[in-house]
Amino acid sequence: MAFRDRYRSELTALPAQEEDFYRIEKTEIRGYNDPLGLGYAGIGHFSSTASVRQSRFLKKLGLDCYATWCTYSGGSIFSDSLLGIRYLLTAQTPNTAYRQISESTWENPFAFPVAFFADRAVLALDPEVSNHPVQFQEALLNAIDPSDADSDYFHAVPVIGVGMENLSEIEDESDDPAYRRIDADSPGVAEYELVITSDAQHVLFIPNVSLNYDIWVDDAQVFEKNRNYTPYLVNLGNYQAGEKVRLRVEITKEGLYFENLQVYVLDMERFAGLAAGLRDLAPGIVWNGRTAFAFSVESVPENKILLTSIPYDRGWQAKVDGTEVPVLAAMDTLVGIELPAEARLVELEFVPSGWRTGIMISGVSLLLIIFYVLFIFRFAKNK
Repeated sequence: MAFRDRYRSELTALPAQEEDFYRIEKTEIRGYNDPLGLGYAGIGHFSSTASVRQSRFLKKLGLDCYATWCTYSGGSIFSDSLLGIRYLLTAQTPNTAYRQISESTWENPFAFPVAFFADRAVLALDPEVSNHPVQFQEALLNAIDPSDADSDYFHAVPVIGVGMENLSEIEDESDDPAYRRIDADSPGVAEYELVITSDAQHVLFIPNVSLNYDIWVDDAQVFEKNRNYTPYLVNLGNYQAGEKVRLRVEITKEGLYFENLQVYVLDMERFAGLAAGLRDLAPGIVWNGRTAFAFSVESVPENKILLTSIPYDRGWQAKVDGTEVPVLAAMDTLVGIELPAEARLVELEFVPSGWRTGIMISGVSLLLIIFYVLFIFRFAKNK
C-alpha cells in the first residue's frame, strides 16, 4: 500500500494535459504490471495473452523483455522518445538531457508525439535484421528521416581491458575473443575502463551472453544473469566528459567468456534536431482518454506516412476524412497510416476483434432466454 500511495502521489503531481497521450515510466520495478497497478501508460507489462511481436520489438530496441513480458530497463533516450515516454520517475539522475521538474520526476524534452510523420522507409525496415540494439536504433533513426543517412547518430567509445582473473584465452570459432575459466569452481573476472567522451548519453551494449554474466558499472550492478535477458542496453547515467568508468564482469554460471562489451555515445545535437522537426510537423492530437484518437493534419509531407507508437492490433480501425483506410503494421509492430495529400482529419479507434459479433450473439441469446422464460411462465400458468 505504501508503494502504491507513494507513486500515486507522484503521478497526480504531474502536469495535467487532458486529451494528450504520453507514457510514463519509473526505474524502481516492483512487478511487471506496475503501470497497470498504478494506473499510468507505460512499457512494463506481463500477460500470457500479450502480443509477442510487441515484446520482440522492444527487445530489439535494447529493453529487458522476453516473450510476453517487458520491463522498463535498458534502451536509450531515442527509444524513450520513440515510445513517447515523457516523464521518468526515479531517485537517480538519469542523464543531463532530462529536465528535473521535482525531487524524483524528470521530463524527457525529446519525447515524440503519439503520431508523427516518418519516411515510408520505415515500412521496409525489418527488426529481425539484427540482434544489435544500437545498430537497429541507428537503422530506425535513418528510416524515419533518411535525409542524412551517410552519418551516424551513435558513435563507438573505446573500452579498454585492465585486468582478468581466473580466465585463459582459448581458440574458438567465435568472432569475439574467447576465454575459459581456469578454476571451474571459482568465478572468472574481467575488468575494463572507458572515458566518457561528452556530456551526452552513453549506453553499454551487452550482447547475447546466454545469461552467463553479472556486470557492474562502478559499484552498481546493472546486469544480473538470473534476472535480465540479452541483448541489452544499459544507460550509463549522468557522467560528464572526461570521467572514467569502471566495468566489471563476473562469469560464474558457465566456463566460457566471450569478450564483446561495447559502449556508444548518442549525437545529441543531431538527435535533438530530428526530434524538434518531428514535433513541428506532427498533426494536432486529441485523445478521448480511452480507445480513440483524432489527428488534425495541415499538410501531408511528400513520401511520408503517419507513424504512431501505438502497438498494432487487428482491432484498430482508421478513417481519413470519413473514409475508412487500411491500418498498417509498421515493422510488424506499430500502427501506421498512409495518407492522401489532401487528408485533413484522421480518426483512429480501437474495437476488439469479435466485439460486434459477440454483442450480436449476446443480444440474440438474451432474447432467446427471455422468450424461453415467458414460454415457461405461460405454460405453467395454463397448466
